Amino acid sequence: MAVNRWNDVVSCQIFPERISPVPWDIKELEKLLFDAVRNCLSECQRLNDRPETVLCFSGGLDSTLLLRIMMISSRTPHTFTIGPNAEHPDIVASKAVMKAFDIEHLHHVVIPTPEQITEAKAGLRKMKQPDNDGSAAVFLCHKAIRAAGFKTFIAGDGIDEIKDLPSKNSGVCFRHNI
Repeated sequence: MAVNRWNDVVSCQIFPERISPVPWDIKELEKLLFDAVRNCLSECQRLNDRPETVLCFSGGLDSTLLLRIMMISSRTPHTFTIGPNAEHPDIVASKAVMKAFDIEHLHHVVIPTPEQITEAKAGLRKMKQPDNDGSAAVFLCHKAIRAAGFKTFIAGDGIDEIKDLPSKNSGVCFRHNI
């Protein structure tokens, strides 16, 4: 099976409810994944007007895979992780990965105050956006990225949910403007 888009993967053998009679080619999938990340990296560098890029990083499987591909592509990014406290699983996991890859100096941890979360929720309501804790955290992480001088970042939005395809936007790698 030729894999031309990330969503072509939904017909592969690992999703039993979408079994295809033709197995997908792992080499094609790997090429697609690396090409997508490299394209995002190039576009981010161009839009940021600087060689560095940013990855929203939880320390989980999806963001760690993106980080590793970026590193293999000779473009180790700055990473940003947000959580309510230093013991939050995302912060603990992200710090462990950064230490394992010996790139702790490129990791930024964002721990917002309750007041910042309240202000973010109010701002989101004014923009008619969801104002839950998760949305506020994402908003504040984006704000921290912008404050660090970056205009764009890369995130693995939807990778964990790709099996169920919650939206047409699920995929490997998105470049976001902020």
